[in-house]
Amino acid sequence: RFVLRSATEGERERERELREREEKLAKRMEEVEDRMRRAEEAEKASKAASQHELEEARAEARRQAQREAYGGASIPNEFLCPITMEVMLDPVIAMDGHTYERSAMESWLSRSQKSPKTNCLLPSKMLVPNQAMKSMIIEWKERVL
Repeated sequence: RFVLRSATEGERERERELREREEKLAKRMEEVEDRMRRAEEAEKASKAASQHELEEARAEARRQAQREAYGGASIPNEFLCPITMEVMLDPVIAMDGHTYERSAMESWLSRSQKSPKTNCLLPSKMLVPNQAMKSMIIEWKERVL
């Protein structure tokens, strides 16, 4: 009986040690998985930031090209689409009361129901041609070109 009891106690001790090792390994695995998750999130954020920087650089290059195309003339801010920051060709008024380039706003509205300027929900996706703005832009172009 003593030998049997001692072997059983030894087995219990061994089982306890194995459980402790398993718990430690499980904890290590969780830590490694957590570090991997954080590294992946950091990589995604870095890629997103790089993509944003690239888009900003392209937009600035387009703006610079436009300034050069207009003889270096200062472009009035109201002639620039708030989405593209480029001179508008087909200005439209959205239901937030602001004027945008038609193609940029149509693209925006295909992805969102909110105003790009105010972030408020738009009551409608209707776009109204802004003839007055279009005339002012045409007159300005004729003066600078």
